[in-house]
Amino acid sequence: FDDVHILPSDLIQARQAAERRLAEPLEPGTRAGIFTTSGRTTLDFTDDRDMLRQTLLRIQPTAFATGSPCVDIQYYQADRINNENDPNALQEAEAESVACNPPSSGTIAQAMALAEPSVRAIASGVLTIGDRDARLALDTLRNLVRRLANLPGSRTIAMISPGFYLTIEHRPDETDLMDRAIRANVTISSLDARGLYVVGAGTDISLRLPSSQNSANLITQYAMASALGNADVMAELADATGGTFFHNNNDLAEGFKQVAAQPEFIYVLGFSPQSLKLDGGFHALKVSFTKNPSGYQLRARRGYFVRQHAAD
Repeated sequence: FDDVHILPSDLIQARQAAERRLAEPLEPGTRAGIFTTSGRTTLDFTDDRDMLRQTLLRIQPTAFATGSPCVDIQYYQADRINNENDPNALQEAEAESVACNPPSSGTIAQAMALAEPSVRAIASGVLTIGDRDARLALDTLRNLVRRLANLPGSRTIAMISPGFYLTIEHRPDETDLMDRAIRANVTISSLDARGLYVVGAGTDISLRLPSSQNSANLITQYAMASALGNADVMAELADATGGTFFHNNNDLAEGFKQVAAQPEFIYVLGFSPQSLKLDGGFHALKVSFTKNPSGYQLRARRGYFVRQHAAD
């Protein structure tokens, strides 16, 4: 359970779905464990359903608010401002800051220019927290893969999360996680705890309304990009390891059935790229059927990131 990124309402729904799954018969010899991104709630592998239920009830979200009351900068937008130097992302945040603190003199353009240092400082703080949380989520999964690698039988991780955004700096770590899981024969499936959801300006009543239509359009644009980015990491990990990505569906009980199931077939394909350059870039891969057989579904990793230095 990704208790760092999940909302309280989504966690409640996910816990209830998990309880319903535990009430159903499991195959003989099956063991389940509960782990959380924060590490605050854990239960090692067991067949004791009462202990599993009690541990489920102890899971609580650990996220806390970032940004400021005036400028609500999310992790994706902060990345666009400080790492990608996106002028639109910066100007939207500046406009929200000025709307919250109208200038007593001077023009709006001057006020926005004066707001830039404080906006960048807010974005920097959001980036620091977002980077820490994303790395924590990847490290937790990597440690769990290492733990499972030494256990017998088929092994599946069911990641319950709303997803989390990965900047370009996190991509080599994601690739390393995929490699470790594949080599250890560990399947990572993921369930999007958001179920069906909508994004955009005005969809979250806890946030300030945008100061203008232009701001509303940009907020919607960044919210959609952020939501897709959050889902991407769950889809990528599932596709790369032969797992299932359950999303855009409120039937989380059915989702638990699917993500807990072991794939019927897993094929491991490998190759050695020739003249590989340590450029820190993404290298796309495509795996496809030579024909189009009906009744089969193919999942495979989309590519890999190469580090900028040789492996130690």
